[in-house]
Amino acid sequence: MSNSKTRRHMKHAMALGRIIGTLAYLIDAPHRHIVRSNLRLAFPDWTAEKTRQTSKRVFQHLGTTFVEICQLTAYSRSDVLARVRVVGAERWQRALDSNQGLILVSAHLGN
Repeated sequence: MSNSKTRRHMKHAMALGRIIGTLAYLIDAPHRHIVRSNLRLAFPDWTAEKTRQTSKRVFQHLGTTFVEICQLTAYSRSDVLARVRVVGAERWQRALDSNQGLILVSAHLGN
């Protein structure tokens, strides 16, 4: 897939995820209230509007993550590798080759 086609595809997928998240936000009142309650506990100085907006963005982020995970099932190995940035792979290999051991720190899977 070309870069511009990939970017368009990702843009559409993110938009779909935000729509799914917004629908979940509107439908799932119990979890919406839990998110708002947790945000109020974590950020007591926030206004009610900021808490509401942030809770909606939480749901949108989850919707986007859901779509991304669904997309992974259709990705080939080269598709996945094209989206991953590996830093320090040569150091990994040297440590493994010399039996020094290795501590690997990685970011979470997400958007």
